[in-house]
Amino acid sequence: FPLVLSANDSERVVSEEGDGKVRIADKAGHSVVLTFDAKTGLPATESYSEGPGAEVEEAFSDWRDTGGVKLPRKVSIKQGGAHFADATITEITLNQGLTPEQLAKKP
Repeated sequence: FPLVLSANDSERVVSEEGDGKVRIADKAGHSVVLTFDAKTGLPATESYSEGPGAEVEEAFSDWRDTGGVKLPRKVSIKQGGAHFADATITEITLNQGLTPEQLAKKP
């Protein structure tokens, strides 16, 4: 979720790279490239580096509405160009209806 708000973060630069790709970079030199599906407008992949030779690509699929937000239910991960893992999200819970009174309680 924080990536979606990157344009409002003075520590980050958002730039379009063409072909449905957007790069988000911070001042420390970290960056991620989001590739968007032209038909749905949803992120199809995100690519980033975890160090030299450690390129990671996460592919998102099976998008479903969850509490008014579309979220992927499947993620396939490649590391260094080779398949690394698949994740299937079976349950997501958002916006459970906390009241202002509950939020105001101090621990």
